[in-house]
Amino acid sequence: MPDIQTVALSHFNVNPRSLALVAAIAALGFRNVLLCGGALRDDYMGLADKISDYDMVADFGTQPRPPDDMARYVTQHLADVTGMQLAPFPGEDPGTGLGACPGMTLKFRQAGKPVSLSLNENCGPMAEWVTGDAPINSIALHAGGTLLAHPLFEEHAKARIYQPFSDIPPARAKARLEHLQRKIAGLKMG
Repeated sequence: MPDIQTVALSHFNVNPRSLALVAAIAALGFRNVLLCGGALRDDYMGLADKISDYDMVADFGTQPRPPDDMARYVTQHLADVTGMQLAPFPGEDPGTGLGACPGMTLKFRQAGKPVSLSLNENCGPMAEWVTGDAPINSIALHAGGTLLAHPLFEEHAKARIYQPFSDIPPARAKARLEHLQRKIAGLKMG
């Protein structure tokens, strides 16, 4: 796993909407709430208008475990939530391919943007959840306001470099690069 560390990113004021969403999920009683990946990358790169969704992870904390209770609780306590869906995951996040412990994903729209909140039972170091498929996608915001990122995140974001980690299959890396190039002008393979 790549080295993930607490970072101070130069000239980066996190979008207030991102901060509010992380704070709202944490206020519901979930632990280790993280907003991960693309929304923060886009915000950092001056592309906040292109944020299409929010990917989050958290431990269950003090929350009810039965899925119906969890969905009802979030819907009742988080403002402007629509389209709540629940999906159990068996131990691997299909979006990242990361081995995770079993839990559930709440998918909903909050203020019109899709949110995916993966919940689990205290599954280890937060750094594991920060790791994306490349340094440019390896960034997270903790509910306490701390930013975690790959040491090359800022350099790659500024230079618009997509350099997949060595364990990412070439076909997946190529597809991911093509997807990101539609959003990030000038992005190139590193």
